[in-house]
Amino acid sequence: MSLCPPFAPFFGLAGVASAMVFSTVGAALGTAKAGIGIAGLGTFKPELIMKSLIPVVMSGIIAVYGLVVSVLIAGSLKPHDYPLFSGFIHLGAGLACGFTGMAAGYAIGYVGDSCVRAYVHESKVFVSMVLILIFAEVLGLYGLIVALIMNTKATAIAGTPQKEQHTPFGTAKNKLSTMTSFREEHLNSNDYDVSERVFCDLVPSTLMRQTQNLRTNWS
Repeated sequence: MSLCPPFAPFFGLAGVASAMVFSTVGAALGTAKAGIGIAGLGTFKPELIMKSLIPVVMSGIIAVYGLVVSVLIAGSLKPHDYPLFSGFIHLGAGLACGFTGMAAGYAIGYVGDSCVRAYVHESKVFVSMVLILIFAEVLGLYGLIVALIMNTKATAIAGTPQKEQHTPFGTAKNKLSTMTSFREEHLNSNDYDVSERVFCDLVPSTLMRQTQNLRTNWS
């Protein structure tokens, strides 16, 4: 099997979509959930609205994580000479960033909604709310770090020249082409005897039969 099959970029594109879509879903969930609480708070104490926007800002940062990973993976995609292993790595990087971003957005949304509502009645909740939101935000940051490390690994692999795979059919074919060129060059010269000519005639034909047998076995 080839190291760079034509379907390998599909996995890289899936990683791009996963990082962007899932992280955006988490950011949208966190923004919507926290926004509902902020709207309820603004009805009673409008002066606290600006302080209560912290969950919304943190939810938006989750989408930035997915955007960064998607851009990095998309920059490494190539229609040709794209290893299948790199495609798997990019898919894993996209899923790591996307799912951790979605989990972080979920946590930020629910914590932000509850804490903002509690902030109306008790101002001391603000510090605790910020700390909880920071730890929820770090979940998405973990996925970003892992995705960046995986993307670096895929970039290093893509830059390494791949060794050519040799099959029995390819080896016999190379031998045949070598002997054929030797025969043509040797017979064009005048310094050869009968035994050398017999050798030059028989060896390529023997290799041709071996090549045909190998082709039949491999097909």
